[in-house]
Amino acid sequence: MGGRTLSWVAIVLSCACGNDSRYGDGGDGGEANALACQARAVMLEHCTSCHDDPPRKGAPMPLTSLDHLRGQSAIHLGVTHADRSLTRIHRADRPMPPATMPSVPIEQVAILETWVGAGMPACDEDPGAQPESHPNMIPQDELFTCEPGTAGASPGRVRRLDAAEWRFDLPNFTDLQNVSLAKVNPLTANTADRYSTYASDETVDDVVLDLLLEPGLLGGTVGDEIVNHLNALRAEEPRLDCMFTQAAPAAACVRDFATVLLQRNVLFRAPTPAEVTRLADLTTAILVVTPDLAARRAVMSQAANTAWLSTGALFRSELGGAPEADGRRKLTNDELATALAYALADRAPGAPRQGFNGGGRVYTADLAGHLADIAAAGADGSIQDPAVLDALVRQYAAGTDPDRVQLGPEVGNLESRRTHGIYWTSDKIRGFFREWLDYGDFPTKFKDQPGKTSQFQLLSDVSIYSPLSTSYNQLQIGYYAVTRPGTPGSYKESLMVDQLDDVIARSIYEDVDVLKTLLTTTRFHVAATYPDGFGSVQETHRPYNLTEPVPFDTREGRWITLPATERSGVLTHPAWLASHGGNFDDDPSAVHRGKWIRENLLCQFVPPLSAVQVQAMVGPSDAAMTARSRLEAATADELCQGCHRLMNPLGLAFETYNHAGFVRAIDHDGSAPNGTMTLEDTPDPGLDGAYANAIELNAALADSAFVKRCFVRQAFRYYMGRAETRADACALTQMEAAYDQQGSFVDMLSALVQSDAFRYVEGN
Repeated sequence: MGGRTLSWVAIVLSCACGNDSRYGDGGDGGEANALACQARAVMLEHCTSCHDDPPRKGAPMPLTSLDHLRGQSAIHLGVTHADRSLTRIHRADRPMPPATMPSVPIEQVAILETWVGAGMPACDEDPGAQPESHPNMIPQDELFTCEPGTAGASPGRVRRLDAAEWRFDLPNFTDLQNVSLAKVNPLTANTADRYSTYASDETVDDVVLDLLLEPGLLGGTVGDEIVNHLNALRAEEPRLDCMFTQAAPAAACVRDFATVLLQRNVLFRAPTPAEVTRLADLTTAILVVTPDLAARRAVMSQAANTAWLSTGALFRSELGGAPEADGRRKLTNDELATALAYALADRAPGAPRQGFNGGGRVYTADLAGHLADIAAAGADGSIQDPAVLDALVRQYAAGTDPDRVQLGPEVGNLESRRTHGIYWTSDKIRGFFREWLDYGDFPTKFKDQPGKTSQFQLLSDVSIYSPLSTSYNQLQIGYYAVTRPGTPGSYKESLMVDQLDDVIARSIYEDVDVLKTLLTTTRFHVAATYPDGFGSVQETHRPYNLTEPVPFDTREGRWITLPATERSGVLTHPAWLASHGGNFDDDPSAVHRGKWIRENLLCQFVPPLSAVQVQAMVGPSDAAMTARSRLEAATADELCQGCHRLMNPLGLAFETYNHAGFVRAIDHDGSAPNGTMTLEDTPDPGLDGAYANAIELNAALADSAFVKRCFVRQAFRYYMGRAETRADACALTQMEAAYDQQGSFVDMLSALVQSDAFRYVEGN
């Protein structure tokens, strides 16, 4: 049994105790509670061996909690899972439990019927019962019903920094990108989590520490760069001079060194006295064995390396200050500033900024660091003002290249951006869309004959060295450098992931009807066309079904309006289609694409493959069968349809595109591409009906209020780093109200960071 089943067992056992006063002495409340406990006992005995969490033996849904039983499927709206269970119990042709298992005695069936008829009361004093195992199982309307005066809060937590946050807070992170450890950072979030921002696996064991101490990273590089930064800070922090100049620095000097080091290079907040004392004591001990002033930089470097292994460097807390009258705790100034900074960027407020001069690295005159305004608002307490939070979100959310110098985490090398679009978004806005749309792994997706079934498949042979295949490979990983005619030097052309980033960045910059724009735009930013470094002409424009070259002389010329009959929205972008497509042109890509839409635009639950007790595989490739026909043949059985009816129709709309995102000219069997499908029993009845292709489907999704709410929920999950619950209804309602003003993503994000869910934690 799963963990929730075990918690059910505990409740049932407590119900069985006749002297437990919670269940009354014959009053109405006690009778309802006793009935509920009896019903649960029946379900435990006869149902949860299959309907566990997750389900087993092909069961379509879990029935291990009250919320599961009260829930409804997308296929049987208006009928609870408990009602459906009773119907199956009474069916003679296909009873439940199956004929191979003991049937439910008639007196126990009566208990279930009485309990369902009574409105399914809870078997406990807690009316909330057990939470769902997946947030998509919570009825959506319950998440957007805010009771006036409700005080929200989030669970307090200690959050592990993810790989990007940890690496980019280091000085000279650009060099560290080439260190193997920085690419496989042990602080990366659990891959089982929906979003990388989720807090989980909050431990650092000996293996992780060994990796962190690998020579070349914390064995010297980090500490040396921190000392360089501290040296640059001396004009601003004269109390550091003594550590650089005195042969025997006093205790007060060492404490000042420890304080500045922790605040400006490690914690990015005011250190506690205990934190300063620990680092000062360590530094003093090192000075005893290395008193030579000539070795002082090495002493400071060793202290800095040690500081980067402290708890504060690896984790950030959201535990709040002193309890308020209602028991909640408001995030402290430092906690709120850090939370806001990481909601916008992969940098802490005040993380060192650096530049380049004549090939050498120098720290910029702006020693306040990245996101300096957020750091300053945290220092003076103004960060608690909702108006200040709003202004900071807008300052760092999005912009165009001329304004990039105002965006701390995004400055980078401007010339490296010349082949991209002129629009940018902050790290975390880009991160949200990459993770929500799930296209960041596009470079790792193998595609056999990427142009197959498109109009370009006859332009080159089918080998991996054909111009079409090598160009597609360049769009994935940038294998070849390109040389612009009349321009010295070589440049890496933008990758497919960058091109989708650009489309999204433009929609965020314009910030009107963002979701609708994303789902229906025909304006794409594409790669330019010119000879690559080996003299052959690229075909990187082919995935967009373009036959004419794309100009390379201006970035504006790369914004192409594609035919509305071919592309409409990010779900028709080659990066998204390929990320959710198979390896071959006749693979069942429809399943992957339909599952994503069902879970991420309709916020519904599709059981994982681990819950499927049959071989989930289509038949062998056949020259006479399309991917659609193979999929329909393999999933026609009613047992398969329990899940596939949720995915197949949505995904089949995209069968006019191949596995690599090319527009099909013909299908695998030589027939015309077919994207027709029909939706039934969707959570938004307005979506039900027949569609000719993905273009029509995307237009309908873009107009759905249900889809919009699902989008709000996805943003909440990413920026809060956890799944939503019913207790978050007010924050979600505020986000929706802000978005509804003009469809602004930035307005919605600002509403979230001003909400109680973001600014308060529950009392201990």
